[in-house]
Amino acid sequence: MRGWTKTAAGLSLVLLVSVTAVARTGEPAGAVGAPKGEQEIRPSEALELVPGKPIEREMKGGEAHSYRITVAAGQYVHVVVDQRGIDVVLVLYGPDGHKLLEMDSPNGTQVPEAASLVAQGSGTYRVGVRSLENDAPPGRYEVRVEPLRLATRQDKSRVAAERSFAEAAILKAQGTADGPRRAIVKYEEALGLWRGLKDRLRESYTLEYIGNTYMDLGDRKKALDYYNQALPTSRAAGDRSGEAVTLDNIGRVYNALGERQKALDYLNQALPIQRTVGDRFGEAHTLSNIGWAYAALGEKQKALDYYSQALPIHRAVGDHSGEAHTLGDIAFIQRDLGDLVEARALIEEALRIIDSLRTKIASQGLRASYFSSVQRYYQFYIDLLMRMHEQHSSEGLDGLALGASERARAQR
Repeated sequence: MRGWTKTAAGLSLVLLVSVTAVARTGEPAGAVGAPKGEQEIRPSEALELVPGKPIEREMKGGEAHSYRITVAAGQYVHVVVDQRGIDVVLVLYGPDGHKLLEMDSPNGTQVPEAASLVAQGSGTYRVGVRSLENDAPPGRYEVRVEPLRLATRQDKSRVAAERSFAEAAILKAQGTADGPRRAIVKYEEALGLWRGLKDRLRESYTLEYIGNTYMDLGDRKKALDYYNQALPTSRAAGDRSGEAVTLDNIGRVYNALGERQKALDYLNQALPIQRTVGDRFGEAHTLSNIGWAYAALGEKQKALDYYSQALPIHRAVGDHSGEAHTLGDIAFIQRDLGDLVEARALIEEALRIIDSLRTKIASQGLRASYFSSVQRYYQFYIDLLMRMHEQHSSEGLDGLALGASERARAQR
């Protein structure tokens, strides 16, 4: 069972501001490092971005583009990127090259990315647009900067809300014991500001993230409370993709609470919306969560049907974490159906992906957190090898099980 904001390992975080590692959605929290393309772009190569004159470009996975804007002190800058088939991250840099803000909304390519700042000094500011995933299929985007103006009180409130939200994401990404609760405080700050601005869309995002954070803390009732606030807010904002995210997350909570039929009710509301808006990433996770519910109900073949629908979509959108989880879950089903050989092949493929993802996590705390989220797959593999050893004692499968156990202990 997996939740998402667009994000796993308990899929998660997507909005960061300067100075810290960037966590990428679709990879485990804490994966760091920008795509090579972004590192190679020098400020001198940036295209001029003129207020009111959008630029449309094609982008491939792993690519990054750079733009420059001339801004006077005290002016409000609002940059918007319309995503057209590729999920991008929007970054703002100051005249000194320092990263000021990084934004990636929770709903994939379904809504525009936007970021704001009030210029503290005159000069040339830079806008970076990069692909979220290195292996994403090609797409297009349009970037524009709204006409510049002296910042109003509302503009300053918007910038403050974005910064509080970004600081919350940083606290979560640090992987410390108190990070999630400190993040909630920052999210609540942002929530109050969004409500003051009557920005229902970002209010719904923030409610969603607070719910996700309570799920990370294991407080399912609190999470459900915030998701239930997010659902009508997404609908009021006309955000169909966000509505589907929330429906999926509510289904995830009911799955965790053991209320499988309620879970299926919400998940089956999410699925047609995701298909209508073309949210393939979300569709894959909802299919997997439906599979989880049927597996828990003992309906193994139905579970396998949904997992089998989810798996090629995870692969098509480059969601390696979702792919690994789904392979592992199918392995559980195959074992229960008596096909131990197929179960072994699937779980070994899942663990290869999991091990690869784990190496990208910089923080020790986040590595430990990620391992705890996938530990059951290692234990399943060990138990499976021992069961197979009982049937084929001459094949040395007990030695493989011991090796797997040692590898799992080393990763804690």
